Amino acid sequence: MFDELRQVVRPIGASDDENMLAEVLLSGLHGLVALTRGGRLLGSKDYQRRLALLLSRLWR
Repeated sequence: MFDELRQVVRPIGASDDENMLAEVLLSGLHGLVALTRGGRLLGSKDYQRRLALLLSRLWR
């Protein structure tokens, strides 16, 4: 799975370390899933907005 994430971030990586970008993406996605499933996010129905925010920050 990690190779696939590296392929996803490769086009936006430019001079950044694509391994690190893939780790940040995986961490963010995992955090959203874990916190949403655990009911620990305020307004947990805003999952799509949180996901969009995470991805928009990576793809600046």
